[in-house]
Amino acid sequence: HKRKKLAKEVVALHMKTASKTDSSMIEESISKRVQKLERMVHYAPILQLKVVNSGNLPKGTVMKITAQGLEGSHRNQKDGYTFFGCKKRMKGVANTKSEVINDCIIPT
Repeated sequence: HKRKKLAKEVVALHMKTASKTDSSMIEESISKRVQKLERMVHYAPILQLKVVNSGNLPKGTVMKITAQGLEGSHRNQKDGYTFFGCKKRMKGVANTKSEVINDCIIPT
């Protein structure tokens, strides 16, 4: 019985350690990507999208997408990704703050 309990504790400790290691590796990778994009933004092309037919977005609005993503983004991550969607936030898990998921909100 004690052996099984000890084995479970060892496995739990391993999973906790592996999870932290994976998480820190991901954070480091994202950090390197953001730094690279920060340098690229000075010479990379810019995509400009202009609203020409308006349902819910103001007609004539120009959105600029750089190497870092959408300027004036709701997410403000500067990770090089741009997400368009009708929801601003994803519902958080109990007792956590909801996360902004889209850079540009297109109202429905």
